[in-house]
Amino acid sequence: MMNRPVLMESPATPIPDDTVIESKDTIVDPATSLAFPKTLRFQSPHTPPLTLLGVGVRTVSFLSVKVYAVGFYADISGVDFTNLSVDQRIDWLIQNRAVAIRLVPTRNTSFHHLRDAYVRSLHGRLKLARTGSKDALTDAAEADIEDAVQKFKGFFTAADLPKKTPFYFLVAAPDAGARELVLPTLNGKLRHTWTGLELMRAYFQDAAPSPAMKESVFEGIQKL
Repeated sequence: MMNRPVLMESPATPIPDDTVIESKDTIVDPATSLAFPKTLRFQSPHTPPLTLLGVGVRTVSFLSVKVYAVGFYADISGVDFTNLSVDQRIDWLIQNRAVAIRLVPTRNTSFHHLRDAYVRSLHGRLKLARTGSKDALTDAAEADIEDAVQKFKGFFTAADLPKKTPFYFLVAAPDAGARELVLPTLNGKLRHTWTGLELMRAYFQDAAPSPAMKESVFEGIQKL
């Protein structure tokens, strides 16, 4: 059963400096020379330190133009991954812990460009849900998802996102209600479990946006 999407806040000004707290210790993406903090903490909603599990570049076209570097963060406190495969470990974190993406463009871009990419990704995940599950989505469930996607789109302003400026999104840890998807860069919050989880899972699908990050996370999570 789908949770009805609840729009928590509307797009507003860029985030204050203290909304996301980054550690001073960093790891440098070798393809872009962009540094990523080893841990992040979000202030609203409050999270424990989220650990960087992997980082990589996204490239496009046969010329392999570098578009952005991206890192995957998760709350790994007290985890026990005995007898779980790498894929199972990643999905367990996405389902049960706070997880986040930190994306840094290598060139000037726009929030609308990011919006379009994420919406395409969500529609791709929706198509997979229609065809890849033994239990087909009901018309009501699909309508609920499309409603959430439209609300998600509304967070993205027409403003530019300058190169080397971090963009974040967080899927908060489970609580009594639907999972909360948070875009602190745009001051947006949406409670809709499917949208939050599938945005994260898309980074680890077969046609991942950044195969380099996916491989890096696979290597990092094997050490846990």
